[in-house]
Amino acid sequence: DHSIVGCDTLAVGDSVDFSLVRLSLTPPDSFEAYYAGWDLSPVQNSMTTTIHHPEGDVKKISADSAAPSVPTSKYDIPPGDLHDYLYFSYWWIKEWDYGTTEGGSSGSPLLDQNHRVVGQLHGGYASCTSITPDWYGKFSASWNHGSSASSRLRDWLDPDNTGTLVLDGRDSV
Repeated sequence: DHSIVGCDTLAVGDSVDFSLVRLSLTPPDSFEAYYAGWDLSPVQNSMTTTIHHPEGDVKKISADSAAPSVPTSKYDIPPGDLHDYLYFSYWWIKEWDYGTTEGGSSGSPLLDQNHRVVGQLHGGYASCTSITPDWYGKFSASWNHGSSASSRLRDWLDPDNTGTLVLDGRDSV
């Protein structure tokens, strides 16, 4: 029932598939919003969850009890040194234990066991009829992506250049 219309695009990273937007209005306290934190560590997490709206549908949640891994194959990845690109840029969810993603879920956050963003859905072949892998751009790759504030996250999420690697989420109230 809660919605806000309008936002400004702050940064976009096409190759790792992220967009950072700022809402046009601060959500009112009655929304009881949760502001997710992030984790830039290269450590693999013990479990992951994603919250998404496939094809604009109502909110869906998918979970995997296994740690995400480095992909062993590519999904729409530019040519070059594939191994290094996969290792440094992507997390791979081989198969969700609970739920799945579908078309339209792209950009949804990959959350670790501490509810921190560690990636964003780049793509995959998963659907309700195809329980197959998903590829997530690593949040750490998006952090330093590109050569300007309009193509990376760090300028917006750490504007004072504190070097913070982990930020916990918080409730709005």
